[in-house]
Amino acid sequence: MRSILPLSLSLSSLPFLASATVGFGGEWWLNSWGVNSGVWVASSKTTLQVPAAPNPQTDRLAIWPGMETANKGLVQSIIVSFADPASNCGGQPGQWCVFASFNDGNTNAQTAGAYVPVSEGDMLDMDFNYDDSTGTTVQNVYRDGQLLSTFTSSSGRPYAWNIAVECQDNVSGNMPAHTYHNTQIMLGAADPDWGSTLSKTGTSDSGLLTPDGGLTWIVDTVNVDSYPCTPQ
Repeated sequence: MRSILPLSLSLSSLPFLASATVGFGGEWWLNSWGVNSGVWVASSKTTLQVPAAPNPQTDRLAIWPGMETANKGLVQSIIVSFADPASNCGGQPGQWCVFASFNDGNTNAQTAGAYVPVSEGDMLDMDFNYDDSTGTTVQNVYRDGQLLSTFTSSSGRPYAWNIAVECQDNVSGNMPAHTYHNTQIMLGAADPDWGSTLSKTGTSDSGLLTPDGGLTWIVDTVNVDSYPCTPQ
């Protein structure tokens, strides 16, 4: 288990800006706070097609799906472009580093599983599974069926699910457009109004649907627009 400089929460939840300064690109966000506080995210999964890394690579550009929790935590599977992929995950120039992680918003500590290099075009399957009996979330990142990174956190109940782009520190240039596929979110209890909380900035989607009256929410594609990062 290792820590890095915090990768912050989304704009919607006031980012934690400890050692890093952050600008946000596209975001796609659903939450339960304004609809039904008794509804939480029980599990979710999505597949990211990894885009090209910025050229040149500077610290740091992060893209991620994640779940925000009631105790100021953020469960997130992060794909990061570092200035030096080799020292961070054993990667080569032009590769990203991916890792499953948890940001504790009370302490600003970020802990994570294995850091693994991934390349443009890789399809990353990411799943999140919350156990309400223990208050823990297990998250996994796979490529072609192979487990790359896993992490278990004492997250507490997740109340929001989001996709984000973070331009940190000295990163510059365009963040390439990228797409999440086959996203599925299952709630702890059905809420037919949950989809009305969807907020989008610099993103588009194929349409959010529920086949079972609000227990499961499905979107085939979420497209994140290209975004011009500037040094923070």
